[in-house]
Amino acid sequence: MATSSGRSIRLALAQDRPALILLDVLMPPLNGFDVCEALRRNNRTRTKPTVFLSNLDFEENVKMSLALGASDYLVNPVAAPGSWA
Repeated sequence: MATSSGRSIRLALAQDRPALILLDVLMPPLNGFDVCEALRRNNRTRTKPTVFLSNLDFEENVKMSLALGASDYLVNPVAAPGSWA
């Protein structure tokens, strides 16, 4: 399931139960941090693994996402191990 905005994630999660939630920092009109915070407050999504995948590689973004309860923060583009050799 893919959504195009931070607002649409609430409706999508009411209809589906994903095993993993991928967020970007930039998800207009909300941002991924706001969405992650809302997911952690919701009993249905509190324990769902949540990973940020973003091209914003600022250390502050990584720290903020982990402080909000994200499982990990990956910087896009993500390369498969050994693909750069």
